[in-house]
Amino acid sequence: MSSKKSKRSEESPDEDVIELDLEGFSPQLEDRDGIIQLLRQHMPKDSNVSLGELADYIINQSSVGTVVKNTVNEADAAKDDDDEIIFSLTTVISLSVPTVARSSVVSEIRTFLSSCISRAEPSSSDSKILLKVLMGQASEKPGLLINERLVNLPPAVAAEAVAVLPQEILTLPEEERPTHLILMTRAVKSKDADELIYIQPEMEIVRKVAFAVVEAESMDVAVDGESETITYVIMAIEFSSIPEILDLLAASP
Repeated sequence: MSSKKSKRSEESPDEDVIELDLEGFSPQLEDRDGIIQLLRQHMPKDSNVSLGELADYIINQSSVGTVVKNTVNEADAAKDDDDEIIFSLTTVISLSVPTVARSSVVSEIRTFLSSCISRAEPSSSDSKILLKVLMGQASEKPGLLINERLVNLPPAVAAEAVAVLPQEILTLPEEERPTHLILMTRAVKSKDADELIYIQPEMEIVRKVAFAVVEAESMDVAVDGESETITYVIMAIEFSSIPEILDLLAASP
């Protein structure tokens, strides 16, 4: 997989500037803890999905997916803490029938998504469409797109990792290559509860391309110990729409 490189400067409150040289790599065993951290951010606490097993699955499927890390300068003897951080994770997990039958953690993901969709809007047409895609009925071959990053980073950090997914997917067996993608993203309700505020703002643009969308609420515990309600927005898109989505994101202010 070719490197995907971008520089980013971060300013701390005392005006110091920290320059990070970020680069994309295939997931490796050394990235496991950082991958799990981002998966915790991505999945609800009550998902019952084994994040350790999911991280192992992502690492073993190293031909698909990218982790973005700070490039280590070999000339520097001192090791920076930033060298250990996984800044973003982009990958696709095949949810095809053969993959579900072979992998217990993929089966857990499908069960969790099915439960979320059914609980959210059980009688809506979008729920029925999402469940049909998820279960791989007719000609659909579903996959879960995970595109998670540290919250203070822009979507551009992972843009190239998303752009190469169509080529990377070709390394999978044909029966596991997704034709449709399911995405799950987090949002919170505004104070007057009439607007969703997306944790990843670009997902509002992605939603416009989705052909089916449901919203499921889940209680979570914030850092300060207070409980908060998170809205998980679950969407379905055609895999072939990735270039269109990237163009829309590039054109957005």
